[in-house]
Amino acid sequence: MATVVLGTVGALIGGPIGGALGAYAGSKLDGDIFGGPGNEGPRLDELSITTSSYGQPIGRHFGKVRVAGSIIWATDLAEHRETSGGKGKPRTTSYSYSISFAVALSSRPIDDVHRIWADGNLLRGANGDLKVAGDLRIYRGHGDQPVDSLLQAATEDDLSPAYRGRAYVVFEDLDLSEYGNRIPSLSFEVSAGSGETAVQGLVEPLSGDLQVRGLVSGLGGYSHERGTIVRSLDLMSMLEPQQTRIERDALIIEALNRDTPAVLLPEPAAWDDGEFGARTGQQLERNGTPVGAVSALRYYDVDRDYQPGLQRVTGFEQDHHARQVDIPATLTSVHARRYVDRLGYRSAGRTDVLSWRIAQLPTDVQPGSLVRVPGHPGTWRVTDWEWRNGGVELELRRELPDDVSIDAADGGTAWKPADVGLAATVLRVFELPPETVGAPGRHVFAAVSALQGKWRGAGLYAVQGTDLTPLNVTVNSRATIGHLAQPLPPSRCVVFEPSSTAEVELLTPDMGLTPSTIQAIANGANRMLIGSEIVQFAQVAAVGTRTWRLTGLLRGRGGTELEAQTAHPAGTPIVLLDDRITAIPDDANSGHAYAALGTGDEEAVVSAIKGAGRSRRPLTPVHATAIPIGQGGLLLRWHRRALGAWEWRNLTDTASAEPAERYEVGVGDPVSPDWRVETSEPSCSLDAATTASLSNMFPGATLWVRQIGTQSASEPAAICKL
Repeated sequence: MATVVLGTVGALIGGPIGGALGAYAGSKLDGDIFGGPGNEGPRLDELSITTSSYGQPIGRHFGKVRVAGSIIWATDLAEHRETSGGKGKPRTTSYSYSISFAVALSSRPIDDVHRIWADGNLLRGANGDLKVAGDLRIYRGHGDQPVDSLLQAATEDDLSPAYRGRAYVVFEDLDLSEYGNRIPSLSFEVSAGSGETAVQGLVEPLSGDLQVRGLVSGLGGYSHERGTIVRSLDLMSMLEPQQTRIERDALIIEALNRDTPAVLLPEPAAWDDGEFGARTGQQLERNGTPVGAVSALRYYDVDRDYQPGLQRVTGFEQDHHARQVDIPATLTSVHARRYVDRLGYRSAGRTDVLSWRIAQLPTDVQPGSLVRVPGHPGTWRVTDWEWRNGGVELELRRELPDDVSIDAADGGTAWKPADVGLAATVLRVFELPPETVGAPGRHVFAAVSALQGKWRGAGLYAVQGTDLTPLNVTVNSRATIGHLAQPLPPSRCVVFEPSSTAEVELLTPDMGLTPSTIQAIANGANRMLIGSEIVQFAQVAAVGTRTWRLTGLLRGRGGTELEAQTAHPAGTPIVLLDDRITAIPDDANSGHAYAALGTGDEEAVVSAIKGAGRSRRPLTPVHATAIPIGQGGLLLRWHRRALGAWEWRNLTDTASAEPAERYEVGVGDPVSPDWRVETSEPSCSLDAATTASLSNMFPGATLWVRQIGTQSASEPAAICKL
């Protein structure tokens, strides 16, 4: 009979939901409406993964829950080719893949999708930001839901369904690089109304026959993914005991009212049929075994990102009759602890079972009613009834007070992925002198980095007016950049300065610097671009989370002596010149500005070239002197230098990096000299008349020399005063 099949769990534990439904609806509720007989009740999944199996049920969700979903549509993988390297580094080509697909989440409308996990890490953060490249569209399952444009375009004759009444999401061109170029295991944080109204939601298919009044307090969410609704209602009644009553043609389910006055039952009636009570009409089982006693509760813990949590009944003595209850409900540890203590107290304490026969049932008594019984102290709850020829046979269980109050509980420690926002790209582009003599072309480099956060690289582009031309270069490692934390005084750039210091502040705390030996510095180690000056440093010391002190400086490297002779103020940009800077390809470095665009950038980051033309500008001559000759004449001498010739070798002349050796000696502004003369050798003679004439025309002026190259001229070097 339905009264027996449906009346067990609810009647024993939370409240007589099962018994009442059985008495009211009989075999109707055991039938197809609730999924059919034999379906297994809800079970707690260990964060189940996204599937794409045919026939997979799509659950109904209430409140805030974490669900895996089911893939209902997908494209083939799209291949992307990226090239990196060049300018002394090997060019490598890497391949990545993206995919578009749709995931069904709920078979009833939802309010929103919040965080999304992929392989346990966050794919979408609390602020709605995707951690990888791609687009996300959310369809909440309402009746006016439109057809997704991507699904419509991918189906023949544009006949894609709108999936109205079904909530789902669409990922478009989701980058799979972080997931081994495969679709990761996904789970979604979904909100659908208030979890406390889950009982009302569960009975939506029978809204005309059932009415639900009252809430399940503290319930954050509930997922009905398998099993009958009757089973789910019994589980909900375990958390918040419910009572039922029949009102006209509807069954009313409402929170158990412990303040309702108990109804006094009439004296027992005896009849011969049945298993007991032929003489007295009653039978009491005292101190019996607590059938179905509960010792622990498993649930989805809000504070553990919906991972399963476990709370045990306080002071419960374990025995083979006790059981653990799994409820697919979202709870805090405090609410779960309160529920399990109340549940354990009720289940273990209901050891007095009284069978009571009466000839006529009072009109205000039904399963769930609170009654008093003649000759038996306390109050009793009607958990089941059965109609017989002689009257009604009731099953009563002693009602215990339910005043358990828990203010604190520990849900345990669980690993949670950091919700790190996408980092904005930072770009600095600069031109450097060549590394070797005669190296052709411009030597333009990009220092691509990012602020604190998640950054998965950026693509480089050449800026041509308002257009961006891709260079087919992707940078995946952050360059070490920052700025001067303190002003850096000027230097004569003559010798290594062991006591000189510079304080720099790097862009993020995870960036760092390493010391170097003098020998390594001589071989080019620890080079840093400060403004337009190249500096090498020996020792480093961290003086803050991002601040470093550099000690032992070699200034004006790479022909940047003039830049070193000017002080650098605090805030001057710096870049560490190591293998994390990226060379602009030769066929694309004719521009004046470049851009970088990463996953976390709303628009491209543009940088003009710092030190443009430096790689083709001859170096300034050195050791310029004026030697008196004759009767007032001057012999002007200097030493040439060549781009890329950074080592001074004894008894070896420095090779010229230009096809023709030319120098200009002059007075006044080098751009428009007041007087000038050219020579093809690193010397020049001025006779006495010329020297006297210049002294009279430009008294006190500086006589200078500079090298003339194919592309430009060097900065001037002072020779002497006139």
